[in-house]
Amino acid sequence: MKKIEQIQYLRALAALLVVAYHAPATIAGFSDSLPQLSVGAFGVDIFFVISGFIMGSLGETGQGGRVDFLLKRIVRIVPMYWLVTLVTVGLAFIAPHLMRSTVVDISSIVKSLLFIPHFSLGHPGSIWPIVVPGWTLSYEMFFYAVFALVISGTQISRATLLSVVFVALIIGGLAIRPSDPIALTYTSTLLFEFVMGLWIAIAYRRGVLPSHRLACVLVVVAVLLLWGSGTAYRGINKGVPAAAIVLGSLVILNRSRWPLLGLIGDASYSIYLMQFFSFGVTRALWVASGIGSSEPLYGVFYVAFSSVGCIVTGVATYWFVERPITAYLGGIVRRRSMHQLRLPSSG
Repeated sequence: MKKIEQIQYLRALAALLVVAYHAPATIAGFSDSLPQLSVGAFGVDIFFVISGFIMGSLGETGQGGRVDFLLKRIVRIVPMYWLVTLVTVGLAFIAPHLMRSTVVDISSIVKSLLFIPHFSLGHPGSIWPIVVPGWTLSYEMFFYAVFALVISGTQISRATLLSVVFVALIIGGLAIRPSDPIALTYTSTLLFEFVMGLWIAIAYRRGVLPSHRLACVLVVVAVLLLWGSGTAYRGINKGVPAAAIVLGSLVILNRSRWPLLGLIGDASYSIYLMQFFSFGVTRALWVASGIGSSEPLYGVFYVAFSSVGCIVTGVATYWFVERPITAYLGGIVRRRSMHQLRLPSSG
């Protein structure tokens, strides 16, 4: 699929929003002085809508079939996540004083690596894997697994079937109110964000988009809605504004050329996974500087400092770790696909 620059810019925005949301909590006092940055959690909702958009943009042939699709998704998601998880586990054993909130056992390691939702040992009540940002990947992998089941259909039939399945799961969750972490995850209203992304992709491919003026209005209204929306029914309260921002940005950012933002978008996955390692360094440097004030202005400087640190760490990880690994494993998948195409048909 051809890279859509607007989507890369949105990925950059989503990653930076999440970083800005998490950064204040790494220094005592800043979370209370910068409550406005709580809106940064919304970056995850943008990521989910983008995922739906990308899957909705796949061609009618399913990019080589069900197995190839799953292999490509595994290559994209799994290696970096496993690497970061195993490094985190190693540090938890070797230097537990650096990983005080990270509590692991064999069960949590296996479940984290296999994207099985479970309650965190270090954060009771939260359905988080060992690498906390990885909680979103349980949703992503579930979405990919369900999408693989319908990949042989047309774009419309895929979107329709997935919409029916996900809406049914959401309604079931609202009716049953499950307490099991797996059931809670796979009946969450967050699934609706993938559905909206699928239909936005279909509208984009068919040229059914709002005018530039209406797109601007959509984005402004969506941002305003975020400030007043709660966390209940997040897939609706946050998801609908996220979808509006994605839809509007496809129009507003068309023909924009921001190479740095595009690079951040390319590195957004590494930025997202590596952010807490980066926070450890930026926090240590900030503390060493002797700045003890928790005034909002200092908090803004710290968030900016931490964000730059996350960008540098993420881009470096992308170039020297994620990109080479993905290229190597992606090459194996492509060679497998070509080999399958060359095999003579049986019968």
